[in-house]
Amino acid sequence: MFAARVLLRGGRGVVASAMVARNTHSMRCFSSLVCTQTLAQTTKTARFTQSPFINNSIITKRSYHENVIDHYENPRNVGSLNPDSKTVGTGYVGAPACGDVMKLQIEVDDDGRIVDAKFKTFGCGSAIASSSLATEMLKGITIDEAEQIENAQIASELRLPPVKLHCSMLAEDAIKAAVKNFRSKQDDDDETRGMESIA
Repeated sequence: MFAARVLLRGGRGVVASAMVARNTHSMRCFSSLVCTQTLAQTTKTARFTQSPFINNSIITKRSYHENVIDHYENPRNVGSLNPDSKTVGTGYVGAPACGDVMKLQIEVDDDGRIVDAKFKTFGCGSAIASSSLATEMLKGITIDEAEQIENAQIASELRLPPVKLHCSMLAEDAIKAAVKNFRSKQDDDDETRGMESIA
C-alpha cells in the first residue's frame, strides 16, 4: 500500500510528493506524480502520470522548467476568434497517442501581419504551455515568418523534457494548419473576385 499527497493551487495541480510502497518482500520507490488539469472548464478530472522506479531504491523526480509552469498557471491568449472571418486562420491538430488536442487561431491584417492569436487546448501542462508560448511568438510577425517557426524553438524556450517534445511538435503543426487555413480563404476570395470580373 502507498500514500501520496498532492498539492492543488487554484484548481490546478502542479506539485506532487514522492510515494514509497513497502511490503515484506520488496520495496518500490515511486516518484514524480505530476498532476495536470486541462483548461476545459467542462471537466474537473485531473490526469496523472507516474515515472517508473529505478533500481528499487533511487527516487527520481521529473522536474519542469519554470517557463512551463508559468505558461501553464498563467496561459496567454486563451480564447477564440471568429472562424468565419476571412482574416482569421484556424488550425485544429491532435495527437492520438497522448490525447492532446489543440485549436490555434491567428488574425491577420491587410499587410499579412498577425495582429492577434488565440488558443484552446485539451491536454497536459506541457501541451498548454506550448500553445500559450506559440501564440506569444505569433503576435506581430508575418504569416511567412510564422511558417518558419519550428518545434525546436518552442521546446528550447520551455525547456521541455524529451518525453514532452511531442507537445512542441503539436504546436508547430497547429501554427502551420492555421496559416494554411488563412491562405485558403484568401485564395478562395481571389478566385471569387476573378469570376465576378469575368461576369
